[in-house]
Amino acid sequence: MAKCFPPGVPSLLCRVHLANGEVLPVWMASVQQFVDELEQKVLELLGLGDDTGEEAETTALLGLAHVKGKDVQWLKRGVRMQDFGIPLTKCHKNVAPGDDALPLQMDLHLLIKFVPPSVCSLAEPVVALLFFHHARMQFFKGQIHLAIEQYIRCWVCLLLLSETNMAPMDNNDSNIVELLPPPPVPLLRHFQLGLDDVQQMVHDQFRTVRAQQSDPMEMLVEFLQLCASAPLFGCSFFSVRDKSGNDWSLALNGRAMAQLDPLDPYRPKRVWDWNSVGNFHRNGETEFVLEMLSTNKVARHASLVYPLGKQPSPSLPSCHSPPALSQWTAASTSLPRAPHRLCFRCEHPRQCQSLWEFAVAQHRWHLHSNCREMGTKM
Repeated sequence: MAKCFPPGVPSLLCRVHLANGEVLPVWMASVQQFVDELEQKVLELLGLGDDTGEEAETTALLGLAHVKGKDVQWLKRGVRMQDFGIPLTKCHKNVAPGDDALPLQMDLHLLIKFVPPSVCSLAEPVVALLFFHHARMQFFKGQIHLAIEQYIRCWVCLLLLSETNMAPMDNNDSNIVELLPPPPVPLLRHFQLGLDDVQQMVHDQFRTVRAQQSDPMEMLVEFLQLCASAPLFGCSFFSVRDKSGNDWSLALNGRAMAQLDPLDPYRPKRVWDWNSVGNFHRNGETEFVLEMLSTNKVARHASLVYPLGKQPSPSLPSCHSPPALSQWTAASTSLPRAPHRLCFRCEHPRQCQSLWEFAVAQHRWHLHSNCREMGTKM
């Protein structure tokens, strides 16, 4: 690649996907550049180039990652892009005309890496909107676990927001629910409901709320608050296997860690808050080991949903508290005591490295958030 391009000529196109479907084209000199340089260019394109003050604290919640299926490989700052083994392809000639010297390109995603104690504390509107689109993406993937009443309310919020971007509708709104993707099949199976049942509940509540002429911004904030109260909001998922060869998905964020069945994600096998994890490390190149404290219990519902003792916003209707974790609590408390040591095997060393690094980052975020909360109370 160095022979094809003279010094100073960009030879790598990074296509950075946002949660709203937009793709940011970012040109880099080569894959030998550091992640920090790429991240700074992305933030500048979003109008978030300031690296001081509240803006810096807010943009620190974001991160670049390579996404393959449901798995996420985070790009660690201070590391060259070539060290992550991300697949490279040749640019299309329409993007970079030429014959023998077509630049390479890689596809990345800008995702939510850390979740603040309150999404209402987000200082930058651009970041708040990124959080909204990320929540919407997780919602339609079935990664937001709430009670059925909260699911219905979320769909209604999204329908009202979708309607604001369309021409005014007449009273015939019978097909309004078709504006959004259908609920995930595992969700319908979990609640033992049919698609028609859910759509009817959404339609009925939509007509009621629509008549109240709610402010679109209020709908956006309410949707984001509801999703942020879910235990897996902002989680990254890692495909692993136990010692018996069974497939599992580990979901991690700064609140907790969950072991999920990929075919039945609404009934977690185990859920832990970070206070119940004594240690975690890699064993060899592909094994991730969790060591639980001797007093370990499956993560308590309250600490999982409302981290740091936060309660639902008073502005939310009463039907919005507490969200969906009654199902999680029931599923968790019926389980036997968690083993002292749990081992999970990753598909390849890079995945194990990414899982371990992400666990370290989320554990540090958990400690950091707790320290800030204690300082606020003092």
